[in-house]
Amino acid sequence: LVDAVTRHFRARVSEVCECACGQLLLEPMGYHQCSFFVCGSVLLQAEGGSLAGHLRTALGPSCPMPNCSLQTLLRRYVVQPLPSVITVAIVWDVEPLAEATAGEAARTILSRVDLSIEVPCAFEGGLPEGAHSRALLLGLVCRASEGWCGFFLDDEKRAWQWFDQSSSAPVGEGWSVVVERCESLGCKPAYLFYAPAKAD
Repeated sequence: LVDAVTRHFRARVSEVCECACGQLLLEPMGYHQCSFFVCGSVLLQAEGGSLAGHLRTALGPSCPMPNCSLQTLLRRYVVQPLPSVITVAIVWDVEPLAEATAGEAARTILSRVDLSIEVPCAFEGGLPEGAHSRALLLGLVCRASEGWCGFFLDDEKRAWQWFDQSSSAPVGEGWSVVVERCESLGCKPAYLFYAPAKAD
Protein backbone atom coordinates (compact mmCIF):
# COMPACT_ATOMS: atom_id res chain seq x y z
CA LEU A 1 0.00 0.00 0.00
CA VAL A 2 2.80 2.41 0.88
CA ASP A 3 4.50 1.69 -2.43
CA ALA A 4 1.26 2.35 -4.33
CA VAL A 5 0.69 5.66 -2.55
CA THR A 6 4.26 6.71 -3.20
CA ARG A 7 4.10 5.73 -6.85
CA HIS A 8 0.84 7.56 -7.64
CA PHE A 9 0.69 10.48 -5.19
CA ARG A 10 4.23 11.57 -4.30
CA ALA A 11 5.53 14.76 -5.88
CA ARG A 12 9.00 16.25 -5.73
CA VAL A 13 8.92 19.92 -4.76
CA SER A 14 11.56 22.64 -4.74
CA GLU A 15 10.63 25.59 -2.51
CA VAL A 16 12.20 29.04 -2.68
CA CYS A 17 11.79 31.70 0.00
CA GLU A 18 11.76 35.21 -1.47
CA CYS A 19 11.27 38.73 -0.18
CA ALA A 20 10.38 41.88 -2.07
CA CYS A 21 13.30 43.68 -0.39
CA GLY A 22 15.64 41.76 -2.70
CA GLN A 23 18.18 41.06 0.09
CA LEU A 24 17.09 37.54 0.97
CA LEU A 25 19.15 34.91 -0.84
CA LEU A 26 18.48 31.37 0.34
CA GLU A 27 19.20 28.05 -1.31
CA PRO A 28 16.07 26.25 -2.61
CA MET A 29 14.80 23.51 -0.31
CA GLY A 30 13.84 20.22 -1.96
CA TYR A 31 11.45 17.66 -0.50
CA HIS A 32 8.79 15.06 -1.38
CA GLN A 33 5.14 15.20 -0.40
CA CYS A 34 1.96 13.30 -1.23
CA SER A 35 -0.36 16.32 -1.09
CA PHE A 36 -0.30 20.06 -1.59
CA PHE A 37 -1.69 22.13 1.28
CA VAL A 38 -4.06 25.11 1.20
CA CYS A 39 -5.28 26.91 4.34
CA GLY A 40 -9.03 26.84 4.80
CA SER A 41 -8.93 30.22 6.55
CA VAL A 42 -7.48 31.82 3.39
CA LEU A 43 -10.28 30.38 1.25
CA LEU A 44 -12.89 31.63 3.75
CA GLN A 45 -11.73 35.21 3.35
CA ALA A 46 -13.68 37.40 0.97
CA GLU A 47 -10.53 38.04 -1.08
CA GLY A 48 -9.40 34.42 -0.89
CA GLY A 49 -9.77 33.75 -4.61
CA SER A 50 -9.76 30.32 -6.22
CA LEU A 51 -8.03 27.31 -4.68
CA ALA A 52 -5.60 26.84 -7.58
CA GLY A 53 -4.25 30.34 -7.02
CA HIS A 54 -2.81 29.24 -3.66
CA LEU A 55 -0.91 26.17 -4.87
CA ARG A 56 2.17 27.82 -6.33
CA THR A 57 2.82 30.36 -3.56
CA ALA A 58 2.18 30.83 0.15
CA LEU A 59 3.01 33.48 2.70
CA GLY A 60 6.15 32.67 4.66
CA PRO A 61 7.67 34.06 7.86
CA SER A 62 8.86 37.62 8.35
CA CYS A 63 12.03 38.50 6.49
CA PRO A 64 15.08 37.90 8.73
CA MET A 65 17.14 40.63 7.08
CA PRO A 66 17.97 43.75 9.12
CA ASN A 67 15.79 46.81 8.45
CA CYS A 68 13.15 44.70 6.65
CA SER A 69 9.71 44.10 8.15
CA LEU A 70 8.13 42.49 5.10
CA GLN A 71 6.64 39.01 5.03
CA THR A 72 8.40 36.52 2.77
CA LEU A 73 6.79 34.54 -0.03
CA LEU A 74 7.26 30.80 -0.49
CA ARG A 75 7.33 29.89 -4.17
CA ARG A 76 6.88 26.19 -5.01
CA TYR A 77 8.26 24.46 -8.09
CA VAL A 78 7.05 20.96 -8.91
CA VAL A 79 9.83 18.86 -10.38
CA GLN A 80 8.90 16.55 -13.25
CA PRO A 81 7.42 14.03 -13.55
CA LEU A 82 4.10 15.04 -12.00
CA PRO A 83 2.29 12.46 -9.84
CA SER A 84 -0.52 10.54 -11.54
CA VAL A 85 -2.90 11.87 -8.85
CA ILE A 86 -2.57 15.47 -7.63
CA THR A 87 -3.92 15.68 -4.07
CA VAL A 88 -4.80 18.98 -2.41
CA ALA A 89 -5.31 18.96 1.37
CA ILE A 90 -7.46 21.73 2.86
CA VAL A 91 -6.10 22.56 6.31
CA TRP A 92 -8.71 23.82 8.77
CA ASP A 93 -6.22 25.96 10.67
CA VAL A 94 -9.04 27.88 12.35
CA GLU A 95 -12.62 27.01 13.11
CA PRO A 96 -15.17 28.51 10.70
CA LEU A 97 -15.86 32.18 11.27
CA ALA A 98 -18.14 32.71 14.26
CA GLU A 99 -20.98 34.00 12.12
CA ALA A 100 -20.75 31.08 9.68
CA THR A 101 -21.99 27.55 10.27
CA ALA A 102 -19.93 24.54 9.21
CA GLY A 103 -22.24 24.14 6.22
CA GLU A 104 -21.80 27.75 5.15
CA ALA A 105 -18.03 27.45 5.48
CA ALA A 106 -18.08 24.30 3.33
CA ARG A 107 -20.12 26.10 0.66
CA THR A 108 -17.69 29.04 0.62
CA ILE A 109 -14.65 26.81 0.28
CA LEU A 110 -16.16 24.48 -2.33
CA SER A 111 -17.33 27.44 -4.41
CA ARG A 112 -13.64 28.32 -4.80
CA VAL A 113 -12.58 24.84 -5.86
CA ASP A 114 -11.41 24.61 -9.47
CA LEU A 115 -13.02 21.76 -11.41
CA SER A 116 -9.94 21.70 -13.60
CA ILE A 117 -6.41 22.96 -13.02
CA GLU A 118 -4.11 24.31 -15.69
CA VAL A 119 -0.94 22.74 -14.33
CA PRO A 120 1.53 25.34 -15.73
CA CYS A 121 -0.53 28.08 -14.03
CA ALA A 122 -1.06 26.28 -10.72
CA PHE A 123 2.59 25.36 -10.20
CA GLU A 124 5.86 27.10 -10.95
CA GLY A 125 8.08 25.55 -13.59
CA GLY A 126 7.38 24.55 -17.16
CA LEU A 127 6.08 21.26 -18.48
CA PRO A 128 7.99 19.01 -20.85
CA GLU A 129 6.67 18.65 -24.37
CA GLY A 130 3.79 16.17 -24.56
CA ALA A 131 2.97 16.33 -20.84
CA HIS A 132 -0.62 16.74 -19.65
CA SER A 133 -1.25 20.43 -19.03
CA ARG A 134 -4.70 20.08 -17.44
CA ALA A 135 -5.89 18.04 -14.45
CA LEU A 136 -9.58 17.34 -13.69
CA LEU A 137 -11.26 17.11 -10.29
CA LEU A 138 -12.41 13.53 -9.75
CA GLY A 139 -12.85 13.18 -5.99
CA LEU A 140 -13.44 14.86 -2.65
CA VAL A 141 -13.09 13.45 0.87
CA CYS A 142 -14.67 15.27 3.84
CA ARG A 143 -14.67 15.08 7.60
CA ALA A 144 -18.20 14.43 8.79
CA SER A 145 -19.73 14.45 12.26
CA GLU A 146 -19.43 10.66 12.52
CA GLY A 147 -16.25 9.97 10.59
CA TRP A 148 -15.49 10.49 6.91
CA CYS A 149 -17.46 10.65 3.68
CA GLY A 150 -16.52 11.18 0.06
CA PHE A 151 -17.68 12.07 -3.43
CA PHE A 152 -16.17 10.60 -6.58
CA LEU A 153 -17.07 11.21 -10.19
CA ASP A 154 -18.30 8.16 -12.10
CA ASP A 155 -16.43 8.61 -15.37
CA GLU A 156 -18.91 6.55 -17.42
CA LYS A 157 -22.12 8.08 -16.05
CA ARG A 158 -20.54 11.54 -15.58
CA ALA A 159 -22.35 11.72 -12.24
CA TRP A 160 -21.13 12.13 -8.66
CA GLN A 161 -21.34 9.23 -6.22
CA TRP A 162 -21.46 9.71 -2.45
CA PHE A 163 -20.20 7.21 0.13
CA ASP A 164 -19.43 6.89 3.82
CA GLN A 165 -18.18 4.01 5.99
CA SER A 166 -21.34 1.94 5.51
CA SER A 167 -23.18 2.97 2.34
CA SER A 168 -23.02 4.66 -1.04
CA ALA A 169 -25.51 6.35 -3.34
CA PRO A 170 -25.61 8.46 -6.50
CA VAL A 171 -25.83 12.21 -5.89
CA GLY A 172 -26.36 13.60 -9.37
CA GLU A 173 -24.62 15.54 -12.10
CA GLY A 174 -22.82 18.82 -11.63
CA TRP A 175 -20.56 20.11 -8.88
CA SER A 176 -23.45 22.10 -7.37
CA VAL A 177 -25.09 18.89 -6.07
CA VAL A 178 -21.88 18.03 -4.19
CA VAL A 179 -21.73 21.52 -2.68
CA GLU A 180 -25.37 21.30 -1.57
CA ARG A 181 -24.87 17.87 0.01
CA CYS A 182 -21.77 19.04 1.91
CA GLU A 183 -23.58 22.13 3.14
CA SER A 184 -26.61 20.17 4.33
CA LEU A 185 -24.43 17.61 6.15
CA GLY A 186 -22.09 20.22 7.63
CA CYS A 187 -19.07 18.44 6.18
CA LYS A 188 -15.54 19.85 6.26
CA PRO A 189 -13.79 19.43 2.88
CA ALA A 190 -10.44 17.77 3.54
CA TYR A 191 -8.90 16.28 0.37
CA LEU A 192 -9.37 16.99 -3.33
CA PHE A 193 -8.14 14.57 -5.98
CA TYR A 194 -7.19 15.65 -9.51
CA ALA A 195 -6.05 13.43 -12.38
CA PRO A 196 -4.52 14.40 -15.74
CA ALA A 197 -7.10 14.97 -18.45
CA LYS A 198 -7.27 12.25 -21.07
CA ALA A 199 -5.90 13.12 -24.46
CA ASP A 200 -8.53 13.93 -27.06
